[in-house]
Amino acid sequence: MNSPRSQVVLLASLVFMAMFNLTLVSPVLPEFVKDRFDMSDLAIGLFTSAEMIAYIIFAPIWGILSDRRDRRVPFIIMGLGFSAIFFLFMPVIDQFWILVSMRFVQGAFTVAAWSLAMTMALDWAGEENRGRTMGVLGAGMMMGMALGAPMGGVVGENWSVSAPFHLAFVVFIAAFCISILALREPETRRKKTKASIPIKEEVDLWIPSAYGFVERFTAGFFITLFPVFLMEEFDFESGMRGMYLGIFFLPFAILQYPFGRLTDRWGPLPFMILGSIAYGGIMMMVTFLQPVPLALAMVILGTMAAGMLPASLVLVGAFAHIETHGRAMGLFNALGSVGFAAGLLLSAVFADIWSYSISF
Repeated sequence: MNSPRSQVVLLASLVFMAMFNLTLVSPVLPEFVKDRFDMSDLAIGLFTSAEMIAYIIFAPIWGILSDRRDRRVPFIIMGLGFSAIFFLFMPVIDQFWILVSMRFVQGAFTVAAWSLAMTMALDWAGEENRGRTMGVLGAGMMMGMALGAPMGGVVGENWSVSAPFHLAFVVFIAAFCISILALREPETRRKKTKASIPIKEEVDLWIPSAYGFVERFTAGFFITLFPVFLMEEFDFESGMRGMYLGIFFLPFAILQYPFGRLTDRWGPLPFMILGSIAYGGIMMMVTFLQPVPLALAMVILGTMAAGMLPASLVLVGAFAHIETHGRAMGLFNALGSVGFAAGLLLSAVFADIWSYSISF
């Protein structure tokens, strides 16, 4: 388990578990938050936003602290352990604002786990295999997000509204135990004395970070507005809407490793530039397509996204000093979270102001 390859697979598994839990509870939020406290849809938005705001604030903080301490494993273990505790106690909270506050604190610890797991994978990777390493991490992230929501729906429907939160507790405890037993720091890739390198020496980090903001903005926008478009345009039921999202997520998840290997060979820029052009072009076309060509477009869209994410993560490693990977990945994930949250919010605003075609 001490080999770089084994550690990267382990880190990808931890990211998978964290992202699985992120979407696991989503299907039951109307009952868990809105109906439970007899509130409006705004309550769901506040509950969801609390975690996202914590991601934005604490991703860079944990990254900087782990750089200065020259350790990441203790922060990851702490993040997994406290996340498990908060998921266990959220179902018994009987006051809405305490629940929202708990969600914020839980998000602060959860982002320590998955953001620093991504950072550690970058630590273990050499310059020659950053692409495939980030591809493995990206595959774990997307597969977790894709599988969490349907599992949460099944568990919530067949057991109870609180059951997905209890399952999330079990998953985080499993990740916590695995981390204690098997997670290892790279022997030496960083120097503590250089962990205070000023950000002005890494000014080019704005390029992948801004790219990540835009990419995750479109992701948040798409997964919010696209199902609504399918319902209103084609009268699709929830199962069919889920299938269309699934055929987007599937290539997005499974093709990241192959694209990561190609990134190692050809560099990140071809995939970032050409992938973005194709991704944007297809997204503009979705409202003009009938169901069958639209399904094909979803496969292509997921394929393009799979080429873009590992490439942007490789650029983070290329522009950062090896001893400040935590700060660099924290900045990337923080801006990505801002983009995702903005996409979730503005999708409804755009749809209200303009047509679906103009919005996309």
